[in-house]
Amino acid sequence: SKYTAKYESANHSHCTAILISSTVALTAKHCGGDYHTTYNGTIYPGGSGLSTPFGYMNISTYIPNSKYDIAILKGTEKDQSKDYHYYIKPFKTTVAAFSDQELYGIMGLDLYSYGYPYKFSGYKQYRSDGS
Repeated sequence: SKYTAKYESANHSHCTAILISSTVALTAKHCGGDYHTTYNGTIYPGGSGLSTPFGYMNISTYIPNSKYDIAILKGTEKDQSKDYHYYIKPFKTTVAAFSDQELYGIMGLDLYSYGYPYKFSGYKQYRSDGS
């Protein structure tokens, strides 16, 4: 998925980041640390192994949540490579939590996700299927 990105933090951890707009992504706080910073790594949408088909965006603002293992990654157009700017057109999405009822409603359904599992080295993008 081109909206699932490999996140290489400033401390060289590799994690999954999900683009929620062309300039903002979400990741796990344990990947980038506990402190609000300026430069904090790079995201590579759709990256897998050494392949970075949609370019990259440097992270100019890193905002970790103080209570939960989640962080916001922000970049600007000037932080984007030419390929990123070409392939990742401006978009926005709404992020909302699921209610308990909604979560129970998907139990037993076939689901999938994309990411960079640590148990497989964290460098290649994998699809995981489940129910």
